[in-house]
Amino acid sequence: IEPSGIAKGDLVVQFIDVGQGDCIYIRFPDGDEMLIDAGNASGSSGSSEYKDSMLSILDTLVTDDRIEHLMLTHCDKDHVSYMDEVIANFEVKKFYMPNVLAVPTSSEWATKINSLPSSKTSLFTDKDTVDTTAYAAFFYGALTEADSTFVLNVGDFSITGEGYSLDFYCYDESEWENTDISTAEEKNAISPIGILNCHNKKIVLTGDSNEINEEYWIEHMKEDYGLNLLDCDVLKVGHHGSSTSTTTEFLDFIDCEYAVISCNEDGNTYIPPRQDTLDRIKAADCGLYRTDMHGSVVLVVNASGLTFTTEHTPDSEAIWVGADKDAD
Repeated sequence: IEPSGIAKGDLVVQFIDVGQGDCIYIRFPDGDEMLIDAGNASGSSGSSEYKDSMLSILDTLVTDDRIEHLMLTHCDKDHVSYMDEVIANFEVKKFYMPNVLAVPTSSEWATKINSLPSSKTSLFTDKDTVDTTAYAAFFYGALTEADSTFVLNVGDFSITGEGYSLDFYCYDESEWENTDISTAEEKNAISPIGILNCHNKKIVLTGDSNEINEEYWIEHMKEDYGLNLLDCDVLKVGHHGSSTSTTTEFLDFIDCEYAVISCNEDGNTYIPPRQDTLDRIKAADCGLYRTDMHGSVVLVVNASGLTFTTEHTPDSEAIWVGADKDAD
């Protein structure tokens, strides 16, 4: 989707429909571009409906074939599986990635990872590793991309430009040491939480954040930044609307007006969004957009406010029905 009337200086955020996965494109007011995650639960290096459509959308959006910032929030396939194709098709200037070493079981990929210079791989200090081919393909691509740099998702850091800032809050080094990503919930909880500030609006970006790191982040905001409430505008709902994400405490703390869920039941055995999560979002008086019903969702932010554009217009009541509703 390319809404009409976008002017220089507008912020554009597109939640690309990749089925059961996450892919967020951002064009900052100064023209720099960012991609956060690019994956799908059924994605692979082979052909895929969503991979092809995602790359087609990016080809239209990224007119100079260069992405200034690319972030992987965590190592799950529904966030990483298309990343190597993105790296192959576009010049990436800076990567933001988990503090997790790729140790693939595939002998082909193990040979490639082992060929990387130790000066780079030794920077990944966490004791946990990930053995999937999807993560290895991204890891190798990121560390071999010419003329690029990478930042580990450790501690707090910002991406800034004229009129905007994107502040990421990640586990610090001690929290990384205490985390065991062999469990699904802990693996999701390494996702950074980002606050994008632009035109006096705030957008909350969460990856697959859940009740574990939501609580950690709230305490971090209170203790280290002196905040008891963060008045925001748009929330990218964590973990596709899973029941373990987007707690009442988190919704109370960020006080958003709109929520966007990237989700689709294809290839997923535990289907989000869950009814209890939707109920919490509705109780928080948020408007709702879902990629499984609205298709790709484009948000434009400028001095006049927020404008959403979607591929489809679903029934206004249907969007509040969870994938598990029939099981009740």
